[in-house]
Amino acid sequence: MKQVYIAGSLFKSGDIKERIEEGRQLREQGLKTFNPIEQPFNDDKSKKPTAHEIFKGDTNAIIDSDIIFAEYDGEDPGVMAELGITWAINDALDFFEKGGTIEEYKAKYKKKEVIVHSTDIRQGSAGEYDGHYVPYGLNQYVVGMIEDQGTIFTNKQKAIEKAGK
Repeated sequence: MKQVYIAGSLFKSGDIKERIEEGRQLREQGLKTFNPIEQPFNDDKSKKPTAHEIFKGDTNAIIDSDIIFAEYDGEDPGVMAELGITWAINDALDFFEKGGTIEEYKAKYKKKEVIVHSTDIRQGSAGEYDGHYVPYGLNQYVVGMIEDQGTIFTNKQKAIEKAGK
């Protein structure tokens, strides 16, 4: 049975209803679904998952899925990240299916350092939220993706200094 990863905005009640309806309709087609809004941690509001937990859980589901079913016109940065990760997976597989070697792949794709800064003044002055960035205004999937291989700064100058080192 094919698994479908459902990607779309999840921050308004209408978005949530749409994701749940998409899941129902896809299951009616005999497909297994991974729907981020239907994950167990969403039921227990006393335990907020970290951005890293959201990123790793959802990314593993993308890796395990056969189809990515996405609503992209909601301008959700998490959906764009999910599609970018999907593109990177498919691009790597295409490269190797065409006979590319690990050495050629490493020569073509150099590992990048990731340095990100926020210009939202609320992020720098609001302190930390359970050891992580204030979630308002930031997509936690994207925060988790960045933190997995990079650094987020709440001060642009510090980000510039980091890049210069």
